[in-house]
Amino acid sequence: PFFGHSTELHPNRHRTAGATVATADGEATAWMDRAGKRVVLFSDELGVCANAIEDLARRHGRAQIEVVDSTPLVDHPIAAALRERGFSAGYKGYTLGRDRTGGSR
Repeated sequence: PFFGHSTELHPNRHRTAGATVATADGEATAWMDRAGKRVVLFSDELGVCANAIEDLARRHGRAQIEVVDSTPLVDHPIAAALRERGFSAGYKGYTLGRDRTGGSR
């Protein structure tokens, strides 16, 4: 199991070089693959998860998130919370605005 999740829930999630995990209060809250396209959440609290995804996207720098918990991000309940945090929807996925990642405009 990956972080206590069965492989039935997340069959393609395994330890991967370059993947990143966000934590809150010592607990894993989200995992992002090294390409910045897939995210797995480990909390039911949308605010905590949105903060974790924002942190992961900022650290990645070029994340273009397409899938969250095996669901297209556009169909996932967290999409609205990410838009409130400065993410914008593109044709391939959600990206964090450059001003939020520390880059220049």
